[in-house]
Amino acid sequence: MRAKPNREPKGNDEFYELCAYIEKEFYGYDENQHLKKPACLWLRGLMNGKEAGWVEVNGVSNYPIKVALIAFQINRNKILNTIQNLDFKSEEAKMKYICSIVSHDIDNVYMRLKRVEKTEENIDKLDTNILSHNGGEYQKKTEELRNKRLNELW
Repeated sequence: MRAKPNREPKGNDEFYELCAYIEKEFYGYDENQHLKKPACLWLRGLMNGKEAGWVEVNGVSNYPIKVALIAFQINRNKILNTIQNLDFKSEEAKMKYICSIVSHDIDNVYMRLKRVEKTEENIDKLDTNILSHNGGEYQKKTEELRNKRLNELW
């Protein structure tokens, strides 16, 4: 797990988890290497729906970090296949390219998660008492015929 600096405010654990996933899967970093600030700003920008995560610019969306992590996990193979043959000038250029791939699907992932939450909420609200059926029991109208000669064979 990534070591967290003391100067960071609490509540960034999910973002550190996202960074650790990206460092491990796409950059091949070990525990001693971490993403630089410009690459992290591209991640912040992806979640805020803007070019980069500069504070002065307001984004058009605000995706939770969980949605971004799931979007990266869904697009993992696509990202690995596209970046394996490319040479990047810097870590920031690689992150910009990766974020552009994920940005196409992040809205779909967000909508899927919203749909799942809504479905789970509807299931919780569902009254299960109306689903139980205590119907009548089956009664035979004919008698079962038994042949005594066949019973001797068995």
